Amino acid sequence: MTHEATMRVYKCPSCGGALRFDAQAKTLSCIWCGNSFDVADLEAVQVRPALQGYVCPECGAQLMTEEYVVATTCPYCGNNEIAPHRFEGAFEPDLLIPFSVTKRQAVQSYEEVVASRRYLPNDYADEARVVSVEGAYVPFWLHSGIVNFDFTYMGIFKKDKTNYESKHHRVGTYEFARVPADGSQRMPDDVMDSIEPYDYTALVPYEPGYLPGFMAERHTVAADEVNQRVNRRVANSACSAAMETLDPIYKTRYPDYDRYHATVARTRMEQALLPVWIVVVAYKGDKYTVGINGQTGKVAVNLPIDAGKQRVAATREALKTGAKVLAAELAFGLFVFAIGVHAVGFNEMISRVRDLFNGTAWVQASAMDAIAYVLFTVLFLALLAGPVVHAFLEGRQKVLDSMHNVKRASEADAFDVGGLNVTLSEVGEGPL
Repeated sequence: MTHEATMRVYKCPSCGGALRFDAQAKTLSCIWCGNSFDVADLEAVQVRPALQGYVCPECGAQLMTEEYVVATTCPYCGNNEIAPHRFEGAFEPDLLIPFSVTKRQAVQSYEEVVASRRYLPNDYADEARVVSVEGAYVPFWLHSGIVNFDFTYMGIFKKDKTNYESKHHRVGTYEFARVPADGSQRMPDDVMDSIEPYDYTALVPYEPGYLPGFMAERHTVAADEVNQRVNRRVANSACSAAMETLDPIYKTRYPDYDRYHATVARTRMEQALLPVWIVVVAYKGDKYTVGINGQTGKVAVNLPIDAGKQRVAATREALKTGAKVLAAELAFGLFVFAIGVHAVGFNEMISRVRDLFNGTAWVQASAMDAIAYVLFTVLFLALLAGPVVHAFLEGRQKVLDSMHNVKRASEADAFDVGGLNVTLSEVGEGPL
């Protein structure tokens, strides 16, 4: 159902052309005459009422926008329009970080990432096509508050080749400030998490004058819908921070989740629009989304992998590990041979080894000796195969990690939320 809405247009006072926010100059620049104007000094022009399916007041084109879109650009004449009424009431942002990265720089960052990824398919450069490059102010909820925690950790240290394990009790508070969670349904959470962090010193009070030239939308995910995700994230951050207070002697440390208690109390909730470049790439029928932080230029990619190159890389890792293990086993074999020489003499040991390899020993051996030979062979192969298989799988994962730096939401929970404070009110140490 459509309803009437007032569109706000930022027009150049010099020539009447459309204005666009310049990420480098931090001003509104005319796309026609090139003149620049300060955001705070320029008044928007109120134009005639328009519908969600509205008529561009500049060229008359019939346009449609979703009801949550606040800023948009006419694809026909380039006119930038804002519907500020869509930010009224509970939807009005408190803060905004202006774009610092330009569209050209965003595309260049994507191209640099592609050039550095050696496991792409050979035809990617020729076949991949950038479908769209969109700068968007994405709505975020910024959470501030305190985690009250009561954690118990297990710590292990080694002394005289013996492992000693003890438990460590930590009770206290963990302050967090402006932990972000995107409030947009259409933006993937993992991409938004992966382009963090933002520098909050650049936050400014929300002004619609920063929006021309970019997409902007109001939140479509309510604050309470991201509470559980943020709670898990700050609790995990508190757990990690408190665990750092353990003595460094404990090289192995981990939480005892049977004694893991954390409650989150919020002291402040803010709405902020944060700048994001979204690059959509089409390759052989699939589309890949690249997220770029519009302030820092940090890139989150999830690119296709050439299966053959991945196998070669994994096999190379397996061969390297296999060579090391085999060398160690041969060294052990020489050690055993040396002991045999000392026990039965060199000629006798040579004869036994020759019989072992030509099969004579298997024929002449007793049942117990044959079983021993079989077990020794199985053990030899197992000691070789285990590390080799592990190295192969690790090699595959290294390739995956180098091509996909977009973290899943569960992994993103462990991200550093930065600049936070831990206060311990109770510390307990003791053996198990």
